[in-house]
Amino acid sequence: ACNERESKLLFEECFWDERLYAENVFHHLKTMNFRGFIGHQHELGFSQFILLNAVVLETFNIFWGSGSPDLTDNEKFVAVQKITQFQRASTAAIFTYEPVAQQHSSL
Repeated sequence: ACNERESKLLFEECFWDERLYAENVFHHLKTMNFRGFIGHQHELGFSQFILLNAVVLETFNIFWGSGSPDLTDNEKFVAVQKITQFQRASTAAIFTYEPVAQQHSSL
């Protein structure tokens, strides 16, 4: 249910409550691979939502998207810092991300 806590969150709690809790998705999600991450506010909000609710989460992986080369290394660092500061339902959850330097390397 929605409450005053929503104002502190980066996502719209009511929207996700209605769609996911009924299916108990969060009692099964062990690995989250976020591919195409650019660091937009809605992506941070979704990340926060997953971390707050996935009770058996073991690994949360971020892979930068094709739009992320437009971001400075500092902007990527800030996005990663925000995610690492989010509360987690699973105390065992590990957060990983593609190193910023790899984004600029060529094959």
